[in-house]
Amino acid sequence: MVTPIDWLPLVVVYLILSTVAVGLRSWIRLRVTNSWAQDDVMLVMAQAGMVAHFGIYFAVCAIYPRTGLDVDEQTYYKINTLWFWATFCYAGSQVALKLSMGLFFLTLARVKWQRLIILIPTGIFVAYNTALGIILVFRCGASPVSPFIVMTRKECAVDGLAFTKLIAANGTFTATLDWIFAIVPIFMVIQSRSLDARSRKAVWFLIMLAMAGSVVSVIRIPFTKDYQFGPE
Repeated sequence: MVTPIDWLPLVVVYLILSTVAVGLRSWIRLRVTNSWAQDDVMLVMAQAGMVAHFGIYFAVCAIYPRTGLDVDEQTYYKINTLWFWATFCYAGSQVALKLSMGLFFLTLARVKWQRLIILIPTGIFVAYNTALGIILVFRCGASPVSPFIVMTRKECAVDGLAFTKLIAANGTFTATLDWIFAIVPIFMVIQSRSLDARSRKAVWFLIMLAMAGSVVSVIRIPFTKDYQFGPE
């Protein structure tokens, strides 16, 4: 059985690479181009949320049983509570990231339809994830919100089928939003007269690569059918 500890090397590599990438972008925007803007603030917030998510993940790995699955009640409480907050941080990070992307591409949009094609899907994505977060957090009652109750009480659990549907909708929104964001630079490349053929090919390659990467949001959906957000 795969445990969180098995994913630790991959998580460390991802965290290092993403932090370096965000750090380099921030340095360029602050020191080189002197063009720090709201999209940069949201990107830093997204990375902070992801760092918090992985920080909690590391805490889970530290207390997760190395052999067997039997844990005492106190450890069980800690693990479920930590997973709850890890999920919360991850969701917040994704919303901040999409807002950052939306704000960035708005600066590239030159006509009204381009702005609308960015604003409307971004608004839908943020509204959906906000509603999803409220449902997952408060489905056991408005107060008090207990992460342990949400993650362990049988009547509060989101079963595999329901969770798959939620993830399917989220993955579809994510991929669609990424592809929509690519439309604006595509039209700018088509309309640009200053780019030579080689530069156009390079830009097209990067855009297609980014769009292909979004497929991951959809590919993961079938693997969630046996997952349950709550007790096993």
